[in-house]
Amino acid sequence: MRLTPQEIDFLTRVRDGLRLGLADRKEDRVRQKMRKAGLTVVAMNPRRWVITDAGRSALQEQGERAMSDLIKRAKIKAGMLRMGEPIAFGSDADIIEELIDEIRALQGALSAMVDVGEAYLPFDAPNGPCCKALARAKEFHK
Repeated sequence: MRLTPQEIDFLTRVRDGLRLGLADRKEDRVRQKMRKAGLTVVAMNPRRWVITDAGRSALQEQGERAMSDLIKRAKIKAGMLRMGEPIAFGSDADIIEELIDEIRALQGALSAMVDVGEAYLPFDAPNGPCCKALARAKEFHK
């Protein structure tokens, strides 16, 4: 299921437990569409929106699709640059900035998940998991 940016925003806020506030007509249409699609439900006592398993999988699928689209666009742009084709001014920089944002988001998620012994180290710490993984890769390729 293709989700609009408003639907992604709504599902993300419900998943993260953020306050939704009052909905205008446009926002209410999004909420009701998600409820009818089975991606969210309204729980009573206290009254709140709750994301379903289908909603979680739709959000995950959308994130994977967005990442694959970004990779595809970057490959196309790299091919155009390699062949010397004229491209729109700044379009290569836009894709590079999007890639940087995604890499930083993934790095942040990885650094939060990486467990080294009893302490959590930042991803790029001197003895962190990134340096250890690079050392193992260098040993493997020798």
